[in-house]
Amino acid sequence: MDPVDRTVKRLERAQLLRSAVPLIAAGLGVAGLYAYLAASSGLGAFWIGPPLALAGSALATIGYRGRLREIRSPSPSTGRHYPWLFLGWVCVVAGALVPPYALA
Repeated sequence: MDPVDRTVKRLERAQLLRSAVPLIAAGLGVAGLYAYLAASSGLGAFWIGPPLALAGSALATIGYRGRLREIRSPSPSTGRHYPWLFLGWVCVVAGALVPPYALA
């Protein structure tokens, strides 16, 4: 592998880390916050958020690990792991937005 390819893969790995780690942390944070709100307030609508947010964090982790494995391999990238990251983002956002709207 030539130095340009190594540099591109290193930059892509750093960008992937900067985008996936906050997504995973947001999913865990939303799950914890809504689980606390549901337990302390007794409102059952908040129990919708934690499973969605945790599923989003799990999907983002799957996408992150798969993409990282693909970046490390010497073969050309296919980008087939980006849908996992997108689904993780969708689940985390749904986990954050659905409970307040369910109360309304």
